[in-house]
Amino acid sequence: MMLSADFRDKAWKSLNDHWGVAVGTGFVAGLLGARTAFYGGFSFSNNSDKKEEELENILDVFLSNKMVMLLLAVVGILITVLLIYSIIIILVGGPITLGYVRFNMGMVNGHQPEFADLFSQFHRYKEAFFLQLLRGLIVTVGAILLVIPGIIANYCLALTPYILYENPGMPVLDVLKASNEMMKGNKWRLFCLHFSFVPLALVCVIFTFGIGLLWLVPYIEASQAVFYEEIKREKFVMSSGSEY
Repeated sequence: MMLSADFRDKAWKSLNDHWGVAVGTGFVAGLLGARTAFYGGFSFSNNSDKKEEELENILDVFLSNKMVMLLLAVVGILITVLLIYSIIIILVGGPITLGYVRFNMGMVNGHQPEFADLFSQFHRYKEAFFLQLLRGLIVTVGAILLVIPGIIANYCLALTPYILYENPGMPVLDVLKASNEMMKGNKWRLFCLHFSFVPLALVCVIFTFGIGLLWLVPYIEASQAVFYEEIKREKFVMSSGSEY
């Protein structure tokens, strides 16, 4: 049975001589709504030791008419850009995810990866869109009910893009059921694989200010493609009762 180190090792070997295209494709895939493993956020702190006079001066500046109008304009532009970006992700995220799956599965299976793979699945737009939508709804509902059910649902449905990619025309509900079935007994293995990247992620964030994530994300995605291939092989062995 392959473990986290085995998945990572095969993924690393598949990335040899392909890092440039893998980093570029992963970056564009992330921008267009394909699945990535790490998400950043912002935190705000409050310094109670600031002098009252300094705060009053800052407020005076920000409450001036020109500053208020400028801030409103900037906020309005940001909201508009984020709204448009969100709509684009919703519309193209499904087929882009399938294209990214094609890219990674081809690479880990020894084929030459191409950036064009990312845009190769738009002819399957309908099924890709609805899979992304249903999967997102299920995970979101689970997260709203409680955090843990949302995490479990995410792992149960982790293989849906791979299954859909390899089975064109398969009903979306059947894809969801197939992923759930394949992940029975394997959710912990995938969690351990993801968790094994945490030290590297911390190094990327702390020592490279996040730039290293451009290389780490393709590594993670390739490892997950290896994971899918192994789970598929194991399920086949179990169903056939024989080894390859």
